[in-house]
Amino acid sequence: MSHAQKWRLIRLLFLALGLAFFPLLIYRLDPGAIGAELARVGIYIPIIILPYFVGFIFDSIGWRYSFSSPPGVSFNRLFWVRMAGEAMNVVTPAAYLGGEPVKAFLLNKHKIPLVEGASAVVIAKTAMTVAEAIFVIIGAGIALHQVGAGSAVVKGVLLALIALLPLVGLLIFAQRAGLFTRILRTLRKLGLRGRFLDRAEERVSHLDHNLSRYYRENPRGMVLATFYHLVGWVMGVGEVYLILSLMGIPVDLGMAFAIEALGAIIKGAMFFIPASIGTQEGGNVLIFAAYGLSATTSLSFSIIRRIREIIYVVIGLYIFSRYEWKKDVPRAETTPASPEMFER
Repeated sequence: MSHAQKWRLIRLLFLALGLAFFPLLIYRLDPGAIGAELARVGIYIPIIILPYFVGFIFDSIGWRYSFSSPPGVSFNRLFWVRMAGEAMNVVTPAAYLGGEPVKAFLLNKHKIPLVEGASAVVIAKTAMTVAEAIFVIIGAGIALHQVGAGSAVVKGVLLALIALLPLVGLLIFAQRAGLFTRILRTLRKLGLRGRFLDRAEERVSHLDHNLSRYYRENPRGMVLATFYHLVGWVMGVGEVYLILSLMGIPVDLGMAFAIEALGAIIKGAMFFIPASIGTQEGGNVLIFAAYGLSATTSLSFSIIRRIREIIYVVIGLYIFSRYEWKKDVPRAETTPASPEMFER
C-alpha cells in the first residue's frame, strides 16, 4: 500500500469516527431539548444564512484583489466560481484544498489562463490564512480576558497560534522564493519521473514567477485581499451572535467573537476530516463549556450551522454541475447582491 493510499485510509477512518460521534452526542444528551431549541430557531433559518452570504461577498472581493490585474470576468461570475470551489472544499477529503484546483479550472472556462487563475487561488488562500491568524489572535485575546487562561481550549488555541504564525510567514516567503518549483525538484530528487512532471515544469515555473511578481509589485493588493478576507471572518461573528440570540442565550459581541475564533482554529487543526464532521461539534462543546454553556446548547448551535452549511454546499455543487455539463455558468448572472454594484 502506497503512502497516498494509507493517508486516504486514515482520512476515511477519521471521517467514519466523526460520523459516528455526531449521533452519539445527540443520543447521550437530551434529544428532546435539542429538538425544542431547533424548533425555536427553525423559522429564522432564512435570516441565519444571511451573515455567511455577506461574508462570502467580502471574501469574493478579497479574491478579486488576489489577481495581478483586474480579471476578465465579472464579479458575479467570480462569486459563483468561488461558491462552487468552496462547496468542493467541504465535501472532498483533501484538507480543505480540494476545491482550489476547481476554482482555477472553472476560471479557465472563462478564458482566464490556468496559471493565472491558479496564482490568484494560491494568493487568495494565503491572504485568507493571514486574515484567519489575525482574527484568531483577536479572538484568543478576548477569550483570555473573558474566561482566563485556565480553560483547556484557550490553552490549546494559544499553542496552535504559536505554531501557526511562523508557518504563515514561512508560506509567504516560500512563495516568493519559488515554492512550487522547489517542490517539483524535490520530487525529481526522490526519483519520480514521468510525462506529467515534464508537462508541469513550465507551468510550475510560470506559477512561481506570477506569485513572486505579485508579492513584489502588488503589496497593496495583498493588504486589501487580507482586509476583505478578515471582514469575511468577522461576518461569522454576526452569525454566532444571531444564532445564540435566537436561541435565547445571553451573548455579547466579544463572546461571539471568541467562540467563532476558537472554533476556527479547532476546525483548522482537524483539516484532514471532510467538513470537520464530529470534531467541529466536539470542539464547540469544549468552547461552550468554557463559557458555562451546556453541551445541549452547543450541539443545537452546531446543528443550526450545519444546516446553513448544507444549504450553501448544495448551491455550490449545483453551480459546479452546471459548469461541468453545460460548460457555462448558471443563467443567474444577475446577482449575488446587485449586478451594478460589483461590475467593473
